[in-house]
Amino acid sequence: MTRLYWQEKYRLLGWGDLGVIFEISDAIVLKCPTTKDDQRFENENRIFDRLERHPPCPHIVYSFIRLPNLNFMQHLPGGNLETRLRTRQRRDPSTEQVLEVFGTEAEPLILRWMKELTSAAAWLESLELAHGDLRPPNILLDAQDHLKLADFDNTRAVGTEVDVGTAPYARVLGDEAGELQGTFGFLGPRTEQFHTMTLRPHYIPFEFTRPGQVQYCTATATARKCLVMNSCKMARAETGNGNGSGCTHRGLSMRHRARCTRNMT
Repeated sequence: MTRLYWQEKYRLLGWGDLGVIFEISDAIVLKCPTTKDDQRFENENRIFDRLERHPPCPHIVYSFIRLPNLNFMQHLPGGNLETRLRTRQRRDPSTEQVLEVFGTEAEPLILRWMKELTSAAAWLESLELAHGDLRPPNILLDAQDHLKLADFDNTRAVGTEVDVGTAPYARVLGDEAGELQGTFGFLGPRTEQFHTMTLRPHYIPFEFTRPGQVQYCTATATARKCLVMNSCKMARAETGNGNGSGCTHRGLSMRHRARCTRNMT
């Protein structure tokens, strides 16, 4: 069946570079590739095949049935985090630069989102996988505002070289990386930790004190602790080290590593 068939039969919910989404029912959506036989789409289906062999993670979007060029998935009516954040932003229409943020989400909700996102990334790490593209458009919300991680077309095994990254969620390595300088490096705790840390300002919107000056809301310190604790879980999943010393925050001080160990106890 072609995409045109689904388009004539069901309501179009959204689209992107990889695929289009149709609403099949209140509980199910269908994802089809923008281009037939796209290898990224097939990779995402293979990742879901692998995830299905394990008890499900509550913070990962569920896929019911996968066929060539088709993926029947869980319907999440809350949209994605990018859309949610934009409701509180005023942007320059020509550059998309955020000019102003109107208020913040409730602090308990922000912290719950932090926990759910980092728990999802840590669960993938326990399966020796890294999502590879943690950013607001790939984070969905259900009717109760619980977070679900989606879009696994860039997901690969830990240790795979990163082909591409989206600023500011990925970082080109500097001279500290030696031969890897100028690349995104390899997928693993370092890349996933960087993704989640760079997402932090998006979860905790800025409060403007006067034009040109911004200030973080009061949830920052608590949210940072949550991220540190779950980031170290990612490192432990890879190293098998139960005392927190497997933390791979490369380039940070031993005092930070000690703090990570204390937070895990």
